[in-house]
This record gives sequence, C-alpha cells and structure tokens, in this order.
Amino acid sequence: MYKLFLIVILIILLNNDKNIIINSQFRTSKTDLKVNINNGLSEVLHSSMCNDRLDSLSIIISNIGLGGSSLRILINNQINPKIVLWSDYEQYNNKHTVDIELESYDLTLNKRKFNLGDTIMGYIKCESKPSNFVKNNASLQIEGDFFSIVGKSILMRKDGKKFILNTKDL
Repeated sequence: MYKLFLIVILIILLNNDKNIIINSQFRTSKTDLKVNINNGLSEVLHSSMCNDRLDSLSIIISNIGLGGSSLRILINNQINPKIVLWSDYEQYNNKHTVDIELESYDLTLNKRKFNLGDTIMGYIKCESKPSNFVKNNASLQIEGDFFSIVGKSILMRKDGKKFILNTKDL
C-alpha cells in the first residue's frame, strides 16, 4: 500500500505542470496563438487544420508559408500537445520538421470527444524545454485561443481573408 501511495504522489509531481481542462462553456471564434522566443514575440499563428480520423484526431495550428513554428495537439486515448518547427527544406537534421518537447502546459478544450464536423475550441499556454534548434538554445512559449473544425482546414491570409476547405481536398 505504501509503494502504491508513493507511485501516485510521484505521478502527480511529474505531471503538475501539465494541466488539461475540459470546459463545455469555453467559446472562441478565432485562432490567435502568439509564439514567443524567450519572451520576445516571434510570430502569431492563425490557420488550423484538423484531420478526419476520429481514432487519432490531430489539430495543427500554423501559418501559411515556407517555415516557422506550429502547435500540434493529438487527441486519442490521451491529449498530447507539442510544438513543431517546420521548414520547406530539410534544415532539422535532414528533416522538414522537428518536435520540441514541452516543459509545461495548460490546455482548455470545449470537449473531450469529437465527431466529423464538430467545432474544436480551446486555449493553450505552453513552454518548451530549451532546444538547440532554436536560436541561442532558447525555449518557445505559445499562448492564445484556437478554433478548428474536425475534417476541415481554416486558412487565414495576412490580409485577414479566411478560407475553409475540406481536409480531403488538400
């Protein structure tokens, strides 16, 4: 019994910087994630893409362009957010992308289970561990609201125009 108690305490201590809240009352109508490198604004993410595989839902929040940072939230048995750096050329150890491990995060979602066409609304505040893929081995911070639709891509251009596409059409 004592060993079980110690294991439970250890799990709580290891996960105390990773909080997920399901709040059915949470609402937002936009995606506006601010990405900071060592507390200096780097970019703001406005576009989202959500696959239509309900057994392993994946939300990617990014910008249109040739590279940058993005937030990816995997929803299956667990909910796992992560920061991904991406590029149009293989600049990350001969790969187009690299995952940056999170040090801590607070994530709010409007619900836990989603169906095709459902709206996913949330808020995230996260910080990565320092990474050698970021200038000066810095950490990344992302904070803000996001809005996505299961099976759709919502693309936001710099001029503010929004396009909604079926993910299968891409």
